Amino acid sequence: MIVEKNKLIFVHVIKTAGVSLETQFSKPTHDHRTALQYKAELGEASYKDYFSFTITRNPWDKMVSQYFYNAFNWVPEGSSFKDYIKVFGEGRQITRFSPFHLPYISDENNKIIVDYIGRFEELEKTMKVVSKECGIPYQPLPHKNKTKRNRDYTQYYDDETREIIAKLFKKEIELFDYEFSREK
Repeated sequence: MIVEKNKLIFVHVIKTAGVSLETQFSKPTHDHRTALQYKAELGEASYKDYFSFTITRNPWDKMVSQYFYNAFNWVPEGSSFKDYIKVFGEGRQITRFSPFHLPYISDENNKIIVDYIGRFEELEKTMKVVSKECGIPYQPLPHKNKTKRNRDYTQYYDDETREIIAKLFKKEIELFDYEFSREK
């Protein structure tokens, strides 16, 4: 999402408060372009004039959220969370959007090209940073597109599914210092 008046670019990765952020700054567009696509659209010099940011999220938590969100759209009826993760682990596409973060925020040399990476687990702090950088008064985010689940993400996993996510998201887990436990 590009917000011209605030010189702001938000790189929206699925299940990371993106619809809430889009609602805060404009109207929800569900725009899932990569930072590299924004850079190509604006040109390198203009891209640097914008404050670009994204939100990251613990991959184990994100995949539980994605499962429940997709249960109505993409998950075959009767499929369990374990089935969902195993299909994903086999490399089959679950939705048209990638849950991986690094391809959205990196250039062709895998260099991160956004100015700020906030954490889903610290949304208030993230919004304060973004507001300050863009000269916008801070406002708490509305909670949009929330998935309905009744327990902590750790309770959905067994050893096999936990390891599938650990392998697939290895780079992101290391880069963003995530672990399989309650958020820090």
